[in-house]
Amino acid sequence: MSSSTGASNNPRRTEGDGGADGLLAAEADNLGADDGFPWMQVLALAILTVNSVLALYRSTDDPGNAAFVVASYTDLISLFYCLRLFERTAEAAVQRRKNLKKAVWCLSALLVAMFSYRVAAVMPPAVAVIVWCMAGLTVSGGFYSLFVYDSDDYGDTDGDEKKHATA
Repeated sequence: MSSSTGASNNPRRTEGDGGADGLLAAEADNLGADDGFPWMQVLALAILTVNSVLALYRSTDDPGNAAFVVASYTDLISLFYCLRLFERTAEAAVQRRKNLKKAVWCLSALLVAMFSYRVAAVMPPAVAVIVWCMAGLTVSGGFYSLFVYDSDDYGDTDGDEKKHATA
């Protein structure tokens, strides 16, 4: 029994008593409302691109470093693109959202593995083991939160129906 603070035509919106759930739902409803130019996203992408070009320029003598820069940049751009598609995909498109989740997890796991490899290579063996353990926990935690944990109880459904009936 929750009291509604306002009327909404959006069936996905969870209105509460004006608490955090209601605010988050209101923010989600207005996610693309301004339809203005995304200056911050363009600025972040420009900084990433300039930084990657400079790193590539500095690593012209080392093909391994150059490959790492190109692979990292490609992975990040692909990850941002998949996240953007996921945000804009309707909740009714369950299979596409699941596939995008898989792509996001794979791309982020690849990025974690690439950076962990680079960091572990310059660390003493004991610290390298810690780096790899932290990377494994990060990737495992991402897998658990995206695929194992049933977040339907908190309103994040991805269009999946509850497996149990409520009385």
